[in-house]
Amino acid sequence: MDVREFQRWMEERYGERDRARGLHATLCWFVEEVGEVSQALRKGTREQQEHEFADAFAWLVSTASLAGIDVQSALEKHYAAGCPKCGGIPCVCPVLCPGTVPACPGTVPACPGTVPKNSQTHDPGSGSAGPPASL
Repeated sequence: MDVREFQRWMEERYGERDRARGLHATLCWFVEEVGEVSQALRKGTREQQEHEFADAFAWLVSTASLAGIDVQSALEKHYAAGCPKCGGIPCVCPVLCPGTVPACPGTVPACPGTVPKNSQTHDPGSGSAGPPASL
């Protein structure tokens, strides 16, 4: 199933409920699901991670539908020709320094530098500890 087909599939099954809930509330569900992805990556099993990624993607697609966005067209427009920043395939943008977490300002220092001794870093592929518990 491609992305457009999945978006239609979601619309058939959940479109009426999504419209009744509204864009803002549907967006809130999506954000909650992203939090569940984070938790599953830090503490969950592979099966739980798969489940949460599927849920988050489904809520993203539902939110896009309510906003009138064709997700497949958006992906093709912004990613088909390569990285949207550098144009490379593969991307040749500078890699973030290890230990930086730009989405969580103040939790880990920017490069160059080291992670404070009381902080933890997360390697998405390792199943290691996640960000500091204060997040």
